[in-house]
Amino acid sequence: MLASSLDNYLRNLADYDLIDSDKEISLAKKIAGGDESAVQELTLANLRLVVTIAKQFMNRGVALSELIAEGNHGLVKAARRFRPGHGAKFASYAAWWIKQNIRRAIRDDKRIVRVPVQSLLRMQKIKNARLKIRQEDGVETDETVAKEVGISTRLVRSTSLHVDTSSFSINEQISQEGKATEKGELIPDQQSLKPDEAMEYHDGYKTLMEIVKQELSEREYTILSARFGLDDGIPKTLAETSELIGLTSERVRQLQQDALRRLRCKLAPHELQGLLDKSAA
Repeated sequence: MLASSLDNYLRNLADYDLIDSDKEISLAKKIAGGDESAVQELTLANLRLVVTIAKQFMNRGVALSELIAEGNHGLVKAARRFRPGHGAKFASYAAWWIKQNIRRAIRDDKRIVRVPVQSLLRMQKIKNARLKIRQEDGVETDETVAKEVGISTRLVRSTSLHVDTSSFSINEQISQEGKATEKGELIPDQQSLKPDEAMEYHDGYKTLMEIVKQELSEREYTILSARFGLDDGIPKTLAETSELIGLTSERVRQLQQDALRRLRCKLAPHELQGLLDKSAA
């Protein structure tokens, strides 16, 4: 959206009426039956929520209009998945999907390095020329590469500046704030959650816990909390949970399966399992 288009969009939001919880439940039931008009009505009634959330992510390199567009995609996903009866309002449920889409857009935008197609082709030609010269035991210089590719030496040099072909030992010592540090210590852990991913998981986990506490009895919650470490992060075995609850292992297993079965009716199976897996990790 251009600035004027965004202004018009924000002004037009007043045309869509807000709806109450009873209306949300009614629309959700229609959506479950495949009513696309209900999806549209629930979505339009919550467009203001997307704008409110999108403004929280401004100044991160992505235009507000793009944040709103991505948030709207998340809102539609939430509208299609929302099911009444678990006690959570649609806004609470949708907020996670909206934030998830917006964070992913910001993350993907930062990962993209936009290089013109012509530059990419030139980089590949230079790379091939260097390889050919080395294989023929020739002298590889910017001049010989330029002659092989058929471009100027200056263009070879400027293009090569955009390609990092250097290598180093991770044990190499460098000075870091006056202290000797190995380069390997500065390499980020690719397995750890990034801050935005951690926040995304936190929001999803919070939504899950709201639904769990609304849907399960105290005994069922205690069983799932123990088995998956929902409260302390330390999952217990079936035998340990059985001893804690004072029931047989088989009865605990049955109650656990019944509780999970009911929760799967409220959340998509992969969402539930993914959050439980992370809780037990």
